[in-house]
Amino acid sequence: MNICFPMIGNKIGGSDISTITLASCLKKKKKVKVIILLHNKGKLEKIINYKKLDYKIFKKSMVRTNDLHKIMFYIIRNFYHAYTFLKKNKIDIVHTNDNFTSMFWSLVSFLAGCKVVWHKRNTDTSKKLLAMSIFVDKIVTISKFVESYLPRILKKKSSLIYNPFHIKNNKVHKSSKKNYTIGYFSNFSHRKRTIFFVDFVNKLIKSNKRYNFSILMYGDGEKSFIIDLKKKIEDCKIKKFFLIKSFTEKPEICMKRCNLIVCPAVDEPFGRVLVESIILNIPVLAAKSGGHLEIINQDADYLARPDDLYDFANKAMKILLKKNSNFLSLKKRVSKKFNHIIHEKEILKLYQELIK
Repeated sequence: MNICFPMIGNKIGGSDISTITLASCLKKKKKVKVIILLHNKGKLEKIINYKKLDYKIFKKSMVRTNDLHKIMFYIIRNFYHAYTFLKKNKIDIVHTNDNFTSMFWSLVSFLAGCKVVWHKRNTDTSKKLLAMSIFVDKIVTISKFVESYLPRILKKKSSLIYNPFHIKNNKVHKSSKKNYTIGYFSNFSHRKRTIFFVDFVNKLIKSNKRYNFSILMYGDGEKSFIIDLKKKIEDCKIKKFFLIKSFTEKPEICMKRCNLIVCPAVDEPFGRVLVESIILNIPVLAAKSGGHLEIINQDADYLARPDDLYDFANKAMKILLKKNSNFLSLKKRVSKKFNHIIHEKEILKLYQELIK
């Protein structure tokens, strides 16, 4: 069974990490061959090399755009090359993980006789995606929240399979009682509530002056947004507390430095950082919204009202001062529910049913 995972390559997100985790598991199977195909050279290569996975570069770089005409032009221009690649490598299943690769590979894979699997990791139900979905054999959703956005006609060929997590070494950084490190690990954008996070930190620091705070922000985003983000921090006069870095191929090392990791995004499709943090024994605080509710299961201690600065700041201090006691039960439930072995078995079963 030959599986191809086409990926954009010059960006890193939760979908990329989940795909690489799955590919690493499948690589160990005797009758499964995994081919990762990158449309662009870039940041993702470092992580793939770190995981010791093989990959190939697609000859024509992919331009990230929502313009349907540009997408169709890209498909037509590169159709022969993609078709030849699938035939030459005897691909049985093409498994896409984002809107761009899903739109490009669906038609060409269908015509090449391959089975097509869409991993739906967002709530986008635009007409251009729906048009391409007629060539799809199976849709995998990452949460009930994402599944709820699917049109009825697509729900018939969808399956809910939670993201895989394979995290080792649970030793975390310990700080003194008055020194706390708070982390933000996500892309920088309006939807992720990055600016809200800065406002939250500002309120937290100025309302709790007897404590010392350090703020770690790891992620990527549009250049203009990052400029605005840094200006916001300077305007709040809290620049000395912040360390802002790009994504790293070993995020768990940076995460272990934190006493609390905050995920303020609203209507998040899933919330990969939450699961990673909990498995690493790091307390979390998330917006009570979207896929977060399937991870934390409405445990009030670790959920705050969306976009509510007071609630976020109040609950953050309670967590840091360890005034809640149900984290251990939360960790046990999360570790069991989002295990990479379960994910691998369910995906393999899906593949085998498609091949039959």
